Amino acid sequence: MLYLPYAGDNVIHNLGAVKTKCVTITDVSRASTHKRSEEGNSRKNPSAKTQNKENEQKGWRDVLVWVIPLGIGFLLTLIGVIYSSIKWLAIASTIGAVIAFLGYFLFLAEWYVWKGTAARKRARIIFSILSVGIVTIGSIWVYRVWAFKPQIVPPIGETVKDRPFVFYKLDRLSEPLTPDKPLAVDFIMTNSGTMEADVTVVSPTAHWDDKPPFKTWLKYLYGDPIRLKLEPGRSFQGTIRFPQALSKRTIEAITSGKGRLVVFAKGEYKDVFGRTYPLPYCRVYDKEFRNLVFCPPDYKIDGEPPN
Repeated sequence: MLYLPYAGDNVIHNLGAVKTKCVTITDVSRASTHKRSEEGNSRKNPSAKTQNKENEQKGWRDVLVWVIPLGIGFLLTLIGVIYSSIKWLAIASTIGAVIAFLGYFLFLAEWYVWKGTAARKRARIIFSILSVGIVTIGSIWVYRVWAFKPQIVPPIGETVKDRPFVFYKLDRLSEPLTPDKPLAVDFIMTNSGTMEADVTVVSPTAHWDDKPPFKTWLKYLYGDPIRLKLEPGRSFQGTIRFPQALSKRTIEAITSGKGRLVVFAKGEYKDVFGRTYPLPYCRVYDKEFRNLVFCPPDYKIDGEPPN
């Protein structure tokens, strides 16, 4: 009888090893396939963070598209309210607000209603015609405000007692007398009447003498005019600039009392009815006061200023 060696355990052991190796290869294959699938998905779809950022940017663009036209219209309306006293600016801002509103309406209509090309084209033509018409009407309105003044006529048989009353409330030299420097006088002008005044001051003149005798007849010279409107109860602060300048010798004579300095200007103002009232200005330098005081009553200023 021939005996063979028993190899069952080794066979079982080897089969188990082969089985283990097969399982391991299968798991690796599945992991590789899953990884490739994830990489493909990541290439096709952006990350959540990038997607949220793009959505946020798109949302802000949509918000600005809606808000900017409203902001422009609001700003123009606000300008018209704040500067209502400046008529031409108020009119221009109102025109801009109306055109902005029409443009906003056109945008909404094209977005939600007029999808066809023909309908949009007709709407844009109508918008252009309306805009041109509004600008034309506004331009005529502004021109009338600038070019024409309202003519107020009192009722027949009645006398208008109200009138403006304009005067120089305060005036003084802008600075002490300085050699070779043009003279300037700061002033405050007030309208204490009950009606608006259209004020004009022309031909500011400075006259001086180094020594007596001092003549009392003076003549206007040419100078830059001052024009302003003064409402009832209001004041205006400004400066009258004289083209003449004094030498050092003349200033010493004036400040010592040996010489004389007179500054004067021709002025007038009109009320809303076109009536004209004089607004004389004449001051003389006083050595004690070291500034300007009213001219003596015997001073006479003749000759009309040049046109």
